[in-house]
Amino acid sequence: MNDASLHLRTDAAALRSIGPWVREQLVPSLDERAAEIVGPKIELALTELCGNIVEHGYLGSADGELTVSFTVSPSYVAVMIVDDGVPFEVATNVATATATAAAPGRDADPDANPELDTEETNGYGLFIVRRLTSYFVVERVGNRNRTIVHFDLP
Repeated sequence: MNDASLHLRTDAAALRSIGPWVREQLVPSLDERAAEIVGPKIELALTELCGNIVEHGYLGSADGELTVSFTVSPSYVAVMIVDDGVPFEVATNVATATATAAAPGRDADPDANPELDTEETNGYGLFIVRRLTSYFVVERVGNRNRTIVHFDLP
């Protein structure tokens, strides 16, 4: 099992370090096929999640911190993000994000396809994360949010 962690400030420059960290620390832990298939999914999902944490959990403030860590097991990659931003109600927010991405009149189905010809320009991030991951949970532990996502390996 391989693992590593990254500690970030909640500013734009720090968020730009997520992609290189995934490519330099996580991807080399995977076999070639898994790296090619799963590596870009992990990078996109982490960028979306951390961006949402900065925007909504810290209200855009660069004064916060978050930690991203991963563990590679034989069948999946587990990634955990820990932050002490505003508490996040994932059930409500994921349903809202999915409803925004769904066609008008449809239920908030986590497997629904987004209606891309609407004028909505945001609200797709959590929908994208749900589609890229096999497991996605956000829980409040003490005064911190803990986001855990899994990516199945081929």
